[in-house]
Amino acid sequence: MSTYTVVESKEGQGLKQENPGLLFGKNQNQVTEEIKKPEIKEDVVSLTKEQHEALIKEKQENEKLKQDLAVLVNENKTTKLNTIFKSVKDESLKKTLIDKYFNADVNQLNDFYNDVHSHVFPSLVEEAKAQAEQETKNKLVEENKGKSKAAALPKEPKVEDSKAASIVPKSVNEIIRFDRLMRNI
Repeated sequence: MSTYTVVESKEGQGLKQENPGLLFGKNQNQVTEEIKKPEIKEDVVSLTKEQHEALIKEKQENEKLKQDLAVLVNENKTTKLNTIFKSVKDESLKKTLIDKYFNADVNQLNDFYNDVHSHVFPSLVEEAKAQAEQETKNKLVEENKGKSKAAALPKEPKVEDSKAASIVPKSVNEIIRFDRLMRNI
């Protein structure tokens, strides 16, 4: 096997063979790189029985923790989705919606819901109230337009036909008689 050294020159960095007679007819310019690859050795690790058991126990604990974490993440997702769809009265529709969005990024959905709930809904409610008030005013204007001014005045109470209503006094004596008649004297 030939030995090479790294040589720096004006042309750059290169390899120079220390024993050029071993090229076996190859031009030195043709040989640019021949680097011996290191041999890969497999490392053997030895453990005591206690260390092996401790590793197995740690692996089992990690698997249990992963399962517990998965359960908690699922509960968190379900809780957030239930909060988002709390106003849905139909339970089957609510379950369908929760299943639909379960694999989505629930935190992002929850942030979106909170933004819509705190910023969009109030403005929609205010807009609906303003529209309802405007419709009420329009109805009142239309109702009052059809009526005349006299119709808008309160109605006079109806006088029942009675003896007193048919007697109209003309003089003081008649007023006195009328007064006595009313008092039943």
